[in-house]
Amino acid sequence: KGTIVFTVDPTATITFENDTVKNFLPSTVELVQNTDGTYGVTKKVTYVAEVNGKQYDSLQAAINAAPRKGTVKLLADTRENVTISTSDLTLDLNGFPLNGSTGECKPALTVTAQRVTVKDGSKAQTGTIMREDTAENSGVSSHYVIDVQGKGLLIFESGNVKNNSGNGDGKGAYLVRVGNDEDNNLPGLTIKGGTFTQNNFIAIKVYRGRFFL
Repeated sequence: KGTIVFTVDPTATITFENDTVKNFLPSTVELVQNTDGTYGVTKKVTYVAEVNGKQYDSLQAAINAAPRKGTVKLLADTRENVTISTSDLTLDLNGFPLNGSTGECKPALTVTAQRVTVKDGSKAQTGTIMREDTAENSGVSSHYVIDVQGKGLLIFESGNVKNNSGNGDGKGAYLVRVGNDEDNNLPGLTIKGGTFTQNNFIAIKVYRGRFFL
C-alpha cells in the first residue's frame, strides 16, 4: 500500500493504454476513451440546471439562456448568487438548494424582472433558497437571501427560504428585502405558499413596494 503523488502540466495530454486507472482518479475528473482505443482524462462536469432539456453547469448560465416564459429547473445542489432579469421566468427548485453561501455579501437570489415565479416541483418539497449566516457574522458579512428590486415582481408559490442571521446586539440581515429607500420603483412580492424561516431577525422587510399574502 502507498500513495503516488505526481504533478502534471495543465496543458499536457495524458494517455493510458487501458481503463485500469479509473479507480485511482480523483472525483473531479473522469476517464474517456479515445478513438484509437486508449484512454484520457477530462474534467468532470456537474450539471446543476436545465432549460428546455439543455443542461448547464451553473444556475446563472441557465437563467441567462432561458427565454421569456421559460422554466429553469435545478438538477443538483448549487452554491451561487444569481440574478433573474428576464420577465415571466419560472425557477423550479426541484427539491434542491440554492445556497448563497456566507462569505459573499450578496443575496442568493436577486429579482429585477416582472412576474418571476419560484416553486418547488419536487414531491418532498425540499427545495430551498438559503444562506449560511450565523450570529457571529451578522452585521459583518450577513446578507439578504432574496432581494427584489427595480420593477421586479416575485411570485413565490412553494419551497423554502431560510437563514440564521441575527444576534443579541440586534444586528442581522433580512431574509427577504423588497425595494429600498433610494429607488422610487415599486417592486413586489406575492407569497402563495412555502416556508420562510429566520428565528433571530426580521424575515421580510418592505422598504418601498408591494407585498401580498
